Amino acid sequence: SSENKTHPWSDKPEKEAEMIFAKTYPAIHGFFTENGMRKKLVDRYDQGKYFWELRSCDYWLEFEKPKIIYPDISPNCAFAYDKSAVYPDCTLFVIPAEQSYLMAVLNSNVTEFFFPHICPRIRGDFMRFKAIYVSQIPIPLATPAQEKALEKLVTRILAAKKADREVDVSVMEREIDQIVYGLYGLTAGEIRVVDPASHEATQGRGGG
Repeated sequence: SSENKTHPWSDKPEKEAEMIFAKTYPAIHGFFTENGMRKKLVDRYDQGKYFWELRSCDYWLEFEKPKIIYPDISPNCAFAYDKSAVYPDCTLFVIPAEQSYLMAVLNSNVTEFFFPHICPRIRGDFMRFKAIYVSQIPIPLATPAQEKALEKLVTRILAAKKADREVDVSVMEREIDQIVYGLYGLTAGEIRVVDPASHEATQGRGGG
C-alpha cells in the first residue's frame, strides 16, 4: 500500500496513478484488465490506497530489516538469518530481530531438545513451528561478551556456507552449543540429557 511504501504513483490522483502503475508494471496491469479481474479488485474491501494495492500493513517495513526466518513445518529447528530484505511467502514466518545471537540459541541443541516437548508432531515426524509454540521457547539472558561470541560464530558459519553449502561447520556449531549450555546454566548431567552424542564422544576419547 502507498500508506506503507512510496511508489511512483503514490500521492497522485487515481486516474493518473493508474497510468503510472500501468507503465511501471504493464504485465500486472494488463493481467487484471484483460482477465476481467478489475471489478473484483475495485470492489474488494481489503485494498490499499488504490484498488491494485494490498491493504495497509503495520509490519510491512520489518521485512526490509535484518530478521530471522523459519518454516512453518520442519523436522528440526531451521532458523535462518536474513540481511538481504527478502519478502518471504506463505508457510514462512519472521522474527524481526537484528541479534544474530538469537538465531544461535534457536538452532542450538537445547532448543532442539526442548521444542518437541511443546509442539505437536504431524505426518512424517515433522513439527509445526507456529508462533503459539515458538513463543514458548525460553531465551536466556546473555552478557555483551557472550552475545559477541555467538554472533562471531554465526557470522563465520554463514560465510562458510555462502562459500560452500556442503562445508562441515559442526565444530563451530559445537562451540555455539557449549556457550548456550552456559547461558541456560546446565549441569554436566543435564548436558548429557540434551546432547547424549557429546557424552559418547567424550567417553570415546577416554573422558569420564
